[in-house]
Amino acid sequence: DNSAGVGLSRIDARTGTTAAYLSAQGRGPLQAVLSQFIKSEEFLGKRVRLSAWVKPKEVTGTVSGLWMRVDAAQAMLAFDNMSSRPVVGTAEWRQISIVLDVPTEAIGIAFGALLTGQGTLIVDDVTFEVVPTTVPVTDLLTAPVPRADAGFTALYSDAISTPLNLGFEG
Repeated sequence: DNSAGVGLSRIDARTGTTAAYLSAQGRGPLQAVLSQFIKSEEFLGKRVRLSAWVKPKEVTGTVSGLWMRVDAAQAMLAFDNMSSRPVVGTAEWRQISIVLDVPTEAIGIAFGALLTGQGTLIVDDVTFEVVPTTVPVTDLLTAPVPRADAGFTALYSDAISTPLNLGFEG
């Protein structure tokens, strides 16, 4: 019996009353994704950091933690899914981060938490902020990745301008 999903927990919050969780249980690697999409206008030409406090419970797999992608209309400009430094095992709360540049041709930024494998990843107190260029980027791309399909334009047509409810309290 396989199940994967996301939800809210009122038991495991780091601060406040609510945290998000991603859970995958069953045979084979499963995937649970928590996502938000924002327009990039406010962040063009800047470096941004996505941080969160995470608490893994019996997490196994190759990709777990945060993810963020910066998109142009027809290409992925920057990307990190923490595949080189996954959150695994069982541990207490710790803070993790992704840092990417937002080029002037970007139209949007997609981000969230990801669990590919097994177990439960609890996420709380997410922040999204502009940081100085002295903070090193964690970009896994060495060059933009073109999209052969319709691209990313439709994905961001109704997107909001700034992240919402990053503490999962609303």
